[in-house]
Amino acid sequence: MRTRVGMLSIVVALGGTGNAGDVDGDAARTLARILSGVTHVATADEKAMLNALAFRILGTELMSLRLAFFGAWLLWIPTVWWVARRLAGPALAATTTFLAAAISLPVYPEGMPSWYNLFFATAGAAGPS
Repeated sequence: MRTRVGMLSIVVALGGTGNAGDVDGDAARTLARILSGVTHVATADEKAMLNALAFRILGTELMSLRLAFFGAWLLWIPTVWWVARRLAGPALAATTTFLAAAISLPVYPEGMPSWYNLFFATAGAAGPS
């Protein structure tokens, strides 16, 4: 009984059933304001501008954010391999790349700017030494 009450309190403290809220909708509203000129470009960061560009090219649908994120993720996987291969042998690099692929996109498949921070940081680590 104690375990169930403890687990229930953790679920309630973390926001209910695991739904992170309407983060896609919040991002979409911000991007729509950027595209319409209501929000100044100077107040938006470069990651929001990437999503705004996806809205401009692919249309103002939530799937546009996910498609742009998926494209960036596809570019990120070989970058992870490159960095891991420079630091370790092929077996460990392959394991690291597989784990990075398995616990990134499937866990939270929304094109939030924090993902782009990870992608750019990995690209920075892959840069010339």
